[in-house]
Amino acid sequence: MTGMAFALMGLGRYDEALKIFEGVERVSEEDLEARFGTASIYYLMNKRSWALRKLEGILRVNPYHYRSLLLMADIKMDEGRPSEARGFVEKAMESDRELPDAYVKAGEIYYRNFLRTDDADYLAEAREEFGRALAIQPENYQANRAMGYVSLALDRGGDALEYFRNEAFSIVRNLSAMLKPGGMMVVSTLNRNWKSFALAIVGAEYVLRWLPRGTHQWDKFVTPDELTHHLHNNKLGITEQAGVVYSPLSDKWSLSSDMDVNYMVVAEGI
Repeated sequence: MTGMAFALMGLGRYDEALKIFEGVERVSEEDLEARFGTASIYYLMNKRSWALRKLEGILRVNPYHYRSLLLMADIKMDEGRPSEARGFVEKAMESDRELPDAYVKAGEIYYRNFLRTDDADYLAEAREEFGRALAIQPENYQANRAMGYVSLALDRGGDALEYFRNEAFSIVRNLSAMLKPGGMMVVSTLNRNWKSFALAIVGAEYVLRWLPRGTHQWDKFVTPDELTHHLHNNKLGITEQAGVVYSPLSDKWSLSSDMDVNYMVVAEGI
């Protein structure tokens, strides 16, 4: 039941997930995962004091509950207490040094301190922590994304691009691991070329103003060849692919053989 509730939470269906978590708690107050799920939803709904009370209860039962410690760190960072946040992260590291999440969280704390103070030492600390996370789990999308931003801050554009691509393709790896043989995955993304830059960024953001400026990052766009390569590497075979084009005359979107800008791919687990 808690697995379904976490899935619903991931889809943004907080009320439904909350009902399940609370139902599990009524049956067994000792179910810490259900209590953590409830705390997570409170946090996502900006009910920070409610989340805090739930987490404090969990940590009284198990002072080393990994995910509760990391959520407490988030709350302390939101309150402007980075030292307290770091304390919770260090306790999570003590709990399990083989998981990457605490190192990612530590890196985020240092990176936020760098943004606040412009102190290069914080940036170096952030890079070190994200590196530790990637040493444990090279495909970790949060660590790859964060290392991309750290690399940009260090004026290492080539490294940043590589990390951002790793972030994108780590999503493919994670999703493929959840597919049974014969299961289907649909991927929709943007091609990376000058046409997509002109239409998806200049046109959509600056001319038509369909989206806020800065919504897209062109270097994160993925070519069909790159996507195909990573799908095949993760035991996924492409069954269909098509472009998605907009007609200003009819004001409609439609499928097309033109995959230069928006395109979709259907892949099946092998």
